[in-house]
Amino acid sequence: MSRASQNYYIPLRIESEGNKCEHWTKKHIRRKNIAQAIKYVLHNLTILPPCTVILTRVAPRFLDEEDNLRSALKWPKDCVAEKLIPGLAPGRADGSKDIKWKFQQEKGKVREYGLKIEVMEGLDDIL
Repeated sequence: MSRASQNYYIPLRIESEGNKCEHWTKKHIRRKNIAQAIKYVLHNLTILPPCTVILTRVAPRFLDEEDNLRSALKWPKDCVAEKLIPGLAPGRADGSKDIKWKFQQEKGKVREYGLKIEVMEGLDDIL
């Protein structure tokens, strides 16, 4: 049985913030740009929770799977969750049991950066 799925690609540079030391305004501007891009791309999202979301970072170099990849995708995860479950306080929607998350990364070409978002109906237990 096939499930409904919606796929999106955003040409964004997703960086790990775990070891980054920068002025708060740079982080704020980067997060604001990510949030605006995700909100714009997901404006016609029709799948509602319960659902499974796969976030894939595309970049020429891989990040450490355990720490840095999760750190890099934290803000995009919050933005997608806020779109799926509106009305909660910022950063709270991603804790819902109705959304299952999977984080991946793909090797891109030189200077190719992006974020792939796949939203599938139902909670997928095989991920």
